[in-house]
Amino acid sequence: MAWKRDLHKQHQTRLIETFHFEQQEGQLLPLLEKRLLSAGVSFNPLTDEAMLETLREFGVVTEFAELLEKLLTGYKAADLAKVDLEVRINAAPSPDQMRAALELLMPIYKRYQDDLEGKGQIDFDDMIVKAVRLAEQGDFKAPWRFVLVDEYQDISEPRARLVKALRRSQPDGSLFCVGDDWQSIYRFAGSDIRLTSQFEAFFGADRHQCAG
Repeated sequence: MAWKRDLHKQHQTRLIETFHFEQQEGQLLPLLEKRLLSAGVSFNPLTDEAMLETLREFGVVTEFAELLEKLLTGYKAADLAKVDLEVRINAAPSPDQMRAALELLMPIYKRYQDDLEGKGQIDFDDMIVKAVRLAEQGDFKAPWRFVLVDEYQDISEPRARLVKALRRSQPDGSLFCVGDDWQSIYRFAGSDIRLTSQFEAFFGADRHQCAG
């Protein structure tokens, strides 16, 4: 920092400084804009179309689209539309990044859901969420006394709720789950390893068994 300040002083050029804490506090861009304006800088931002074309030239549109697809799948698989997102954001390792990702995702999520509803369709994650609500509300009673779940380590919270509701609808039903927590690879799709490591806390100890 001292070297840069001396260099600009030597050449009589204007130095605009920013600081890491400003980024951490979410103030970096507003403060940078203010400092640039005070230095007489005039802004001529690119249009959305120009920015999109630049991204295409660098070949990152496809990668970004794939990332958003994974975010959309994870968001729906975890049924996050019905939870306190602010609590989830604050509990994340990087709250600012998660908040920014959700700000990008929400218009896409709404457009996607509107498109499904307009066509009278649902996707796989909708099937799970709707089934969970029907089972938890008692609108569907499972006819099965025994429920077996294989590859249990990859289960997500909504799917675990569905299994729990199905088992609960049978007074003398039993639940048997088979999984290996070392093989859990579907976190991007909403799987939660705590449902394996804390199995008894989620399902209770009676008429439930988890085999590794």
